[in-house]
Amino acid sequence: MELSSTPYLVVLEDNPHIPENIELAVAFQKETEWLLDRSLKSFRKERLLQEIDKALDEQDKDLFHSLVWELRHLEDV
Repeated sequence: MELSSTPYLVVLEDNPHIPENIELAVAFQKETEWLLDRSLKSFRKERLLQEIDKALDEQDKDLFHSLVWELRHLEDV
């Protein structure tokens, strides 16, 4: 079989799903991951603050201290 025959030339085309610039694709992926991590951290922080407020309202000291520890740990990461 000869690769230069007409049937094989028809299927030889660029793959549109492969980025033209791999470095740019990697940079976009890293930026996207950073943004997602930041969004998840922000969401978790807001949720912890709401739970801390609730623990204060209910005067649950143990839960309060646990949540504050978790919030501090989240901010250190």
